[in-house]
Amino acid sequence: MRVSKRSDRTLFGLLCAVLLALLVLSSCSSGSASDDDQATAGLPGVLQAGVAATTTSIDWGEIILDEDPIDFYQAELGSCLNEYSWVQDKQRINRLTEVSCELPHEKEVYLVTQYSATAEEPYPGEELMTEIATQLCYRDFEVFVGQSFELSKYDIDHSYPPRANYEVGYRDIICMVKTTDKTVGSARQSRL
Repeated sequence: MRVSKRSDRTLFGLLCAVLLALLVLSSCSSGSASDDDQATAGLPGVLQAGVAATTTSIDWGEIILDEDPIDFYQAELGSCLNEYSWVQDKQRINRLTEVSCELPHEKEVYLVTQYSATAEEPYPGEELMTEIATQLCYRDFEVFVGQSFELSKYDIDHSYPPRANYEVGYRDIICMVKTTDKTVGSARQSRL
């Protein structure tokens, strides 16, 4: 089953690359823009700390051939991930990709668990979901890394269901170790 999912992801990734290339080509040929407009339109500008940088081209064809685009809810235990953000046409765009842990990556999934609630329970709200996810991820961090969070080089990142997904029964909380610089290999029992 994993092989067919990868094939679907690869096909999806290639289609995304073609569409993105067409968008970039059409925006490049659509007249001139001022220097201020070029920072947020046309070729993607890479976000640094929430601020749009000058226009920087992202070679999505190269990234997508090496990495499989996925959504957070598709991340599985042991998956290694990279997240890309840029501004295009004054909108922030995020892409999450899965890559072999033997290649450079920013995140690794170390816990996938369900928020325990009955089907009748209403969405608890983002503040409570953030608190629950933070507690769960902190609790299992040291078991995975072999080092306390406070002494580790890794940070914690997590994903939890937004209201729309929660209301249709998706309740997964996903915990990830995260680095500011890409790393190679698994963080499992690395004691780093």
